Amino acid sequence: MSLFKYNEDLDFLWDTVGDDLKNLSRDRLKEIMNDYYNNQIVVEKIVEKYNLSIHPSRLFLSFPKIKSNHTCEYDGSALQISMPSRTAILSAYHSLDLTCPFCKHSPTNPFCNCKNCEKKHEEERKRIIEKQKNNELIKRDKIIKIYNPETKAKIAHLTLRDKLYFAALLRGLASEDLLKIMPYINRSENVTPLLAKDLKLLGYFCDTGYIKIDVYNSDINCFSDTEPITYYADRVIYQLNFDEDLSTKDLYKILRHPKSDKFLSNKEETLDLWRELAIDECIAYLNYQFKILKFPEFNAGEKTIDTFTRLLDQFSTGKIFSLIYSSVKSAAAYQRRDGVTVKRAQNSAITNINKYAARALDENWSLKNYDIPYNMKNGCVTDILYDEILKLGSRGHNEIPSIEVLEDIKSKSDN
Repeated sequence: MSLFKYNEDLDFLWDTVGDDLKNLSRDRLKEIMNDYYNNQIVVEKIVEKYNLSIHPSRLFLSFPKIKSNHTCEYDGSALQISMPSRTAILSAYHSLDLTCPFCKHSPTNPFCNCKNCEKKHEEERKRIIEKQKNNELIKRDKIIKIYNPETKAKIAHLTLRDKLYFAALLRGLASEDLLKIMPYINRSENVTPLLAKDLKLLGYFCDTGYIKIDVYNSDINCFSDTEPITYYADRVIYQLNFDEDLSTKDLYKILRHPKSDKFLSNKEETLDLWRELAIDECIAYLNYQFKILKFPEFNAGEKTIDTFTRLLDQFSTGKIFSLIYSSVKSAAAYQRRDGVTVKRAQNSAITNINKYAARALDENWSLKNYDIPYNMKNGCVTDILYDEILKLGSRGHNEIPSIEVLEDIKSKSDN
């Protein structure tokens, strides 16, 4: 039901009549308004009937305002009601348009921009911001108490594996000033060939105390608002957490550039790292080929890892890539031809890899070393191990990982 009903006994404020109707008498104005609201005459006909010089759509805007029994909350003045259009009266959302004649406050307008409301909104905004700041200070204090350990690690505690992956972590995530480990989500390059492994490494280095969250500079929104307070591991900033008589920058340089002789003097452990990295590359390449052929990501389990582990005894990573390429192509053809499920087709690719490898050995196939695709995110750890530490270059990818290769590298470095 409409909130407005026109009648001639309304308390009209005649001094508010619009300029286009000011020359008319009050009685004539009442006739016009009665035709407009009660007689439902077409507005164009009303304008024509009274010979008015006004556009029909603007007629109601020149009607006088009505005095209401409401007062302005800011200055106590009687609020005025603007006469509505006939269309507005029919609307389900119609409400009286109340306005203060002095400060222009409109209590029926939720977006009132009178100077008093603007001041009120600004004060409320400042109050909310201040409350947020106080809440953030309280939250930050809790974060500092939880995630700012007093104990520090020693470089001497780092294993050979730790040194390799720490160097990769710093290459991929260190800030330009070398003082922070920036959020993983903003990385310049992957740390390893596998995204899941990158995140596990962050967790591992945090758990061992080699790095810690920068509780003062990490975005507060990276931490949960509810307790126990958790955080997004890929979005917080980290710091080195070593107890050494070194500046942060000097510490970075030592960790970022591990010495080759330590790796070449521990050939068995270095071989394990080489093979581990090669397996990760094979899994990454497998998923790269699956993605090209519109397969979903394949979750490599123990069976797949065991397959690549055994193949590395006989083939280089590059040659395993060639086996993967052919096997995934065959799996896609199998799915198209026989209509098998995606999971079955993907599992068949692993079966094909084993089958093709066995035939390659039995029939003495001449397999090519397939290169790492330029758009496959292989992780900077491969460059660090193959190029910086072992000085293998492409041999890291194109030769079978073996003690003999490492002994050859060590022999050349000794000379």
